[in-house]
Amino acid sequence: MARTKAFHIAAMLALTTTASILSGCATRMTVQQYVLSKLPRDNPGFVAALEAANTGQTAFNLNADTPILEIREGSDTYHRLSDLLAKSRDAYRKASSYHFEGVSSSLQPLKDKVRLTDIESQRSERVSIPGMDGIGLRVQANRDRVDILYVESARGLPVLRFDASMNPTVTRDFYPYLVGDKVDVGGNIRQTIRRPTGASE
Repeated sequence: MARTKAFHIAAMLALTTTASILSGCATRMTVQQYVLSKLPRDNPGFVAALEAANTGQTAFNLNADTPILEIREGSDTYHRLSDLLAKSRDAYRKASSYHFEGVSSSLQPLKDKVRLTDIESQRSERVSIPGMDGIGLRVQANRDRVDILYVESARGLPVLRFDASMNPTVTRDFYPYLVGDKVDVGGNIRQTIRRPTGASE
């Protein structure tokens, strides 16, 4: 099932890229189209990073939106959160096992013979990712350069930051959801959700 989802993500990105390419000396693209065309969508580590961020934010949102007393051990919500935590942590562990050789988080439209049609001066922009549940990429863009900064949750929070070679690191807010062994449910009645011992490898 994980392979099918990974293939679906890669296929969606590929279709978006293909639809964006136009004829001429300089390809005219929006920032959204250009960034999607440059993502390492064939790299299984990058696909795993997106899947980890997507599942991690779902767990984060469920934990934040559910009343504390409804997350009692043994409840349906508790089991759903536990399952999400196992999936997000396994996906991030997989993503961390890859090295993105030859990939850069700094993109150069002019070098790629691309003219960005929707930007005049430098600005921060969110690039939506097809096939994901609201996560996107936060980029800093101008006509000459586009820097991919981090994966952003549907609520506007950084989930994964990228270094110059697109290797991901988890932000503090999402560390318990993608790396740690437990997640605390806040409030006066504090409890802990632990990673299931039978998580998939």
